[in-house]
Amino acid sequence: MNTGPKREPAQTGAPASADEPPLRTGPSARLIDAVVTQRMAVALPAGTLLNGKFEVLQVLGKPGGFGIAYLCRDQRLNRQVVVKELFPSGMVTRQRGGLAVQVLEPHFAPDFALQLELLLDEARKLAALDQVDSVVKVYEHFTQNNTAYIVMHHVLGRALGEHLREMQRLDVATLLRWIWQLLDGLEAVHEAGVLHRDIKPDNVLIDQRDHPVLIDFGNAATLREEAKAPEGYFAVSPFYGAPEQYTNDVARMGPWTDLYSVGAVMYVALSGRRPVDAMQRLAGQALPALQQLVPDAPPELIKVIEACLDVAPHLRPANVKALRERLAAFQPMARHWTEFLPNNGYGQRMRRLHAQLQAGRALPRQWNSTAGLLQSVWFFMHRLTLAGAVSAAVSAVVVLLWLWPADPWPALPLALGLAWLLGALPCALFADLLRYRSVSLLGATLPLASDSQAVHARQVLAAQGPPAWRYAPLCALLPLAAVLLASTLDERQNRTRDALDHAIELSSLRDQFKEFVIQHSRPPSADDLPPFTPNGEIKSVEFRPQGLEVVLALPEASGKRVRWLLDGVGRWTCVAVDLPLRFVPGRCAQR
Repeated sequence: MNTGPKREPAQTGAPASADEPPLRTGPSARLIDAVVTQRMAVALPAGTLLNGKFEVLQVLGKPGGFGIAYLCRDQRLNRQVVVKELFPSGMVTRQRGGLAVQVLEPHFAPDFALQLELLLDEARKLAALDQVDSVVKVYEHFTQNNTAYIVMHHVLGRALGEHLREMQRLDVATLLRWIWQLLDGLEAVHEAGVLHRDIKPDNVLIDQRDHPVLIDFGNAATLREEAKAPEGYFAVSPFYGAPEQYTNDVARMGPWTDLYSVGAVMYVALSGRRPVDAMQRLAGQALPALQQLVPDAPPELIKVIEACLDVAPHLRPANVKALRERLAAFQPMARHWTEFLPNNGYGQRMRRLHAQLQAGRALPRQWNSTAGLLQSVWFFMHRLTLAGAVSAAVSAVVVLLWLWPADPWPALPLALGLAWLLGALPCALFADLLRYRSVSLLGATLPLASDSQAVHARQVLAAQGPPAWRYAPLCALLPLAAVLLASTLDERQNRTRDALDHAIELSSLRDQFKEFVIQHSRPPSADDLPPFTPNGEIKSVEFRPQGLEVVLALPEASGKRVRWLLDGVGRWTCVAVDLPLRFVPGRCAQR
């Protein structure tokens, strides 16, 4: 609900400018109008804390007749919100340097109390419409400083009135696009049992998504048979209010009342001039023919707008559904997201894949040589993290499997080459299909009905094409981990080989064995030489005709055997019987 000084309607066909403040009627309104209007509202200073958490940043717009809107920061949730303060001009004031609101005259107190209740009622109405996309969201309400506040979502955008003041008029396509979206929200409002009763260009915000958002439900009414108009005070916006609003006849109001305002908005948006006020029309003043003001407008659209502006409620469309049916021929058609893909190789491949899938091919043939060459690098650069991780993991597994039984470093080039060969084919085949899935899911979420939305969609989809090089290093994580693991394994193998080499030295025992053979011309038995004492490296040593057989106790080679063979000229030869190749010491041959 919005209030302000009483003003006479402007002349017929006056150019559209700032919306006229609502025309107040009733005895209390006449008392308010008698107050000196030079007593302007005093806004809260920046830094004021409301309800313990909303820090005032700045005033939004000019303090109006009904209240003041502030841009605030919610300190707890760290987000910007709009806080609407009840501050009816000419009825209350605020002492300089103070925060509390005070009524100017004692006899204004009942009206101010009524407005406070109406503001809280507005908060409740908005809260009931929380799921409606085209209605501003309300977070909470509270009382402070002898007045009331509503905390609402901060809609980033500009009022339709600002667009009209800048461009004078809208083209048919833009108007229909915004009106069609606004009707979707308005229908949900009516289904919730609420009449807005103050639809005008300055109460419709066009947000950054190019969507209209309906604000200011201060003059809203409930659609119930038992609903009664508040006595002594109500508001009507000149040029946009339906005739039945001037008499506050709630019994005659319905969805058609808001549709009168919608028709007035379409009239001023197309022609750049406000329609004649409803009371002047009832007095006999004619509404200038829209077809004469806008000769290039479709005649059928003109008829629909004039039907909405009929002073007789029963001759207007009965509800939003009826109006939408009459506007069906002008419904904006959403375009497909593939139209906004860039005309490069990436865009052409995505369009080709889409056409093939639409034709019923579940897995169309494709070949992306770049993706095959770069493999996981390509996936990561195009933000396909899961696919890149899987590709890198496959490469890592191949490298590890190749390196495991062999000396890692000589085999590393072959292992990496094999990993690349095995990954190139599936990468080249499936990269575009995965890319298409990602881009199509994004494209399906983009609103594409309007030109500005199409520009946004083109920018978003084009940004999906170029590779994001900052993600490229991610592809090296798993292969690098594999190489580091291979290096660790190599170091471990070297330590094990060194330990085995030290363990099987047995120089003293071999000298005793050789000396016994020279002296006795036969190999010794276990009783001929001192017994071997097992340790942490060797479990046992067995005497053989050709030499010694060592049973290892080292954890990496527990139970494995190494033989020392003595030839006819007295030279020892080391043979690894069942020791894994990676642990075989350099002095030993593998059997």
